[in-house]
Amino acid sequence: MKTLFYFNIFISVIVLVAVYILEYGFKMAPCEMCIIERYQYYSLIVLGIIGLLSIEKLGKVIQYLILCILTLGVFYTLYHVGIERSIFEGKSACSGSFSSVIDKEALLENIEQAPLIRCDVATYLFNFISLAESNLIVTIMLLFSNLYLGFKKWTQKRKY
Repeated sequence: MKTLFYFNIFISVIVLVAVYILEYGFKMAPCEMCIIERYQYYSLIVLGIIGLLSIEKLGKVIQYLILCILTLGVFYTLYHVGIERSIFEGKSACSGSFSSVIDKEALLENIEQAPLIRCDVATYLFNFISLAESNLIVTIMLLFSNLYLGFKKWTQKRKY
């Protein structure tokens, strides 16, 4: 089970480092849904660390929580991909952080300089795969890996 926790932590850290490099290194600002999709990776890191430090019974509960988080992540990311591909009607508003601006002139200047980031417009990583689609692929792979490793561990225990 510890292998599963290490695996989730490792993949989550890689994904988060990659998205922050894209955001700050390549100036690819994320939409609101992209930011929400990061929460599953933060959760996997925290749950993985707790799972590594916990007893066996708590580890099983954490494993189920991880499966729930990944399942919800697949559905949310699938919804985001559907919005990008115009399958679903969704968010089309821009995202930005202007909560710290109180002055009207400063707010107007920040709005004019802010990039327009829409959830219904895909940011492409490669020629045909958007960031949301690549996130969907990673999330599905994590879900199936967790299911496989968890099932493998469960069947090994039942043999003895």
